Amino acid sequence: MTNYKLNIGLNNNNLSKLVENLNNYRGYLFNNYNVNLSHGEYNGVKELTAIVDIDAKNHNFEKIEKLCKMLCNSLKQECIAVSLYTDIYGQNNGLLIYNENYLGEKNIFNSQYFLN
Repeated sequence: MTNYKLNIGLNNNNLSKLVENLNNYRGYLFNNYNVNLSHGEYNGVKELTAIVDIDAKNHNFEKIEKLCKMLCNSLKQECIAVSLYTDIYGQNNGLLIYNENYLGEKNIFNSQYFLN
């Protein structure tokens, strides 16, 4: 797998902080990225969401996991949703990567809430 898609809620952040972080990690953890905005929902609350397409050619999943954990910490996110692949029926399959300091109840990835 060389491409991943992330959903990052922006209720407690702004887009420029996310882009600054992505620019800092580019080349080290992934090759390139593209960001689009949409409206998502987390725990029943609607929020502006960044949809980040990650080009990770020549980078393994462990680096994407590390990126998500670093972004969770820097952006003070509870978790980041990651699409690992889309199946033959068009369903996203992925996981939620939680902030290492998060102590609350952890959910599982639900493709119905994932934005493309």
